[in-house]
Amino acid sequence: MKRILSACALLLLLGAGCPLLPEKSETPSPPTEEPTPAPTLAPTPEPTPEPTGTTADGCKRTGCSGQICADEDMVSTCEYRPEYACYKDAACERQGNGECGWTPSAALTTCLESSRGGMIEVQ
Repeated sequence: MKRILSACALLLLLGAGCPLLPEKSETPSPPTEEPTPAPTLAPTPEPTPEPTGTTADGCKRTGCSGQICADEDMVSTCEYRPEYACYKDAACERQGNGECGWTPSAALTTCLESSRGGMIEVQ
């Protein structure tokens, strides 16, 4: 047995393995950490659009700038005039004649007059 160990010691010194000794089991490597997933970003909320829903009486704000009150979608040029801001808080509803339109109010009239230099356009 001493000769086998001496022969193995010589082989081990020379960098060779010893075929007569049982092989060393490899020590398990430490567990590798799984990469941390990138944080999920919440979607950026869309800007809140101007009120565009259809009212109970079937009227809705329409036109490119929301300046038309009608019972169906209407197409208009995509321009923005100062008086269009007045319709943001105005009531779009069915009028006495049965058609959809902007309900007159002191605030709407004052806003339209000041934005148009005193002239009011009737729709």
